[in-house]
Order: sequence, then C-alpha cells, then structure tokens
Amino acid sequence: MQLLNDHHHYREELITPEDRAAVYERYVADLLLSSKVPDSQRESSIVFELKHHHSVAQFARILAKQRRLQEDVCVVGALLHDIHVIVNGTYKNHAHKSAVIASDIIDEIGLFSDTEKADIIKIVYHHSDKDVWSADPYEEICKDADTLDSFLYPNAFGYYLKHKTLPVFKCYIERAKRIWKELNIPLPTDYSVIDNYCDGWLGEEICLDYKKSVKWLAFLMSIIDTPHDLLTPTFSILQKSDDFVFSFNAKNWQDFVVTFKMKYTVQFSLADINMPKEITVAPSLYEKAETMLKELKGRVLIIWSVIKSYEFIPANSDRVTELGIKL
Repeated sequence: MQLLNDHHHYREELITPEDRAAVYERYVADLLLSSKVPDSQRESSIVFELKHHHSVAQFARILAKQRRLQEDVCVVGALLHDIHVIVNGTYKNHAHKSAVIASDIIDEIGLFSDTEKADIIKIVYHHSDKDVWSADPYEEICKDADTLDSFLYPNAFGYYLKHKTLPVFKCYIERAKRIWKELNIPLPTDYSVIDNYCDGWLGEEICLDYKKSVKWLAFLMSIIDTPHDLLTPTFSILQKSDDFVFSFNAKNWQDFVVTFKMKYTVQFSLADINMPKEITVAPSLYEKAETMLKELKGRVLIIWSVIKSYEFIPANSDRVTELGIKL
C-alpha cells in the first residue's frame, strides 16, 4: 500500500524519475516552448507540434494498453517521433534524423535500459514507413498512433491525398481502416475515396463533345453536392482536340449505375443522361462546369467525388500515370 498521490500536472519540481514518460513529456514541451525557430521558418507551426506530439503520445498510450506493450516505451517513442521537426522545423527525411536526435536525448536524460532505448529508437526510425507492415509491434505502434492523430485533423486527409503517391496513400487508408476497426470506431465515408484502386484504375472512358461534357459535369457535380446515399466514383476529365474524355473505374462506375437505377428507376449510362426529376441541376453548376472545362488545357481535372473535392494536375505528371489515365 502507498499514500494516495495527486497528479503533478507536469510541474517540473513535482515530476519524479519513476514517471519516466512524464519526464520526457515535460522535456519535449519545454523544447517547443523555448524554441528559437519561429513559425515563419517551420513547415508546420509550434502550436501544431505541441498538439500533434501530445496527441500521438496519448494515442500510443491507448494502443499500448490495447496491445499489451510496454506503455512508457511507446509513449516516449511517440513523443520523440518528430523530434527533428521540433528542433529544426523541417520534415525531409525527418524519421531517420529524429532517431539520431532521440538517441542523444535518451543518453542525456537516461531512465531507460539499453533494450528499452533500442525499442524507442526503432519506434522513431520507422514511423514514416506507413506503407510497410512489420511483425514487430514496436515498429508499428507509432505508425498507427501517428495515422490515428493525423487523420483526425480537418483537411489532413486531403493533404495526404494531395502529397502522397496513390499507392502509398492507399496504404495509409488501409492502415487507418485497421486502426478504426481495432478501436471499434465507425469508418468515415471519406475512406472509400480510392476503393478498388489498382493499376489502370481510371480506365473506363467515354469521349464527349463540349456541350455534352458541360451537361455531364454539371449533372455529376449536382449528384455529388446533393445529400443522399449515392457515392459517386472518382473520375477524371482530359481534353483531346475539341472533345473531352471522361474516365472512371469500371467496377466503381457499374456499382454506382446499379444503385442509381434502383433509386431513381431511370436508364443511366455513359452515353446518355436521363435526369431524374428528383435531381435539379442549378444554373450555377453549368457555369462552373464551363469554367472548369476551359481551364483544362495541358491539365487533367480530377473529381474526388467522395470527399467533394477536385484538383487540376499537369497532364505529364506522375499522378496521371498513377490514376491509369490514358493520354
């Protein structure tokens, strides 16, 4: 038995060496709060790093309990996973660079055995390899905690979709789905944005003239913006001469058509548009469609329908190849 203790609330003089995680939590917070690298020289911000490191450490704590791993080792690994970013403000190769800094910090502060230190460094070193699955639970813990935290921020999902290659992003989504399932969290609809992704993903094509293309694009945008249980598949538009090529994934498109016919009982195909009376296309959408098609020269328009977003990408970019679009 021992005397009931109050929480230290991270007052430095009240943290004891027995609370090893707290010693490192205080250390990392002090590093950020005293940093001489301002937001203007950082790729993110001091506030984000404070929030992110605290959250990832807490999620690592939860996952460690769930997976019966050594909790404070997982927490400290999570705390130090982006330590290079905390110190220098940049992300390039930050996982491997963070492992070097983390090793020096552990040597300075101590409290962990050589075996525990090795596990912490392993956590830090591998955390960016989210497209790689390992049998080592300590290699996986921060990959998962980092994914869990990052995907909870508004627009972080779009950030990863925009900046990661699609094969890597597919692994991020798969990792997120596994974590959500492990924690019994309902999967967001967003996570279906690249369902059925594979080589040649957007290979189902139809070529339309300008007038039909405006009508098609406005109609599809109207469906995307209308609250219902239809998930319009991702599609692309590419201009070839005076015509426009719409590209869909064959399976996703067929699933959509079947659901559409059941809901609205109208014939619906790539070659013909029979608009159900339940869907009204606003004039502003025709105007938006015209504007978007006029901006296509040398670019491909991607409509990420599930997340109600779009982007223009250069026609000669690697992303076009990843999408399986035929130029």
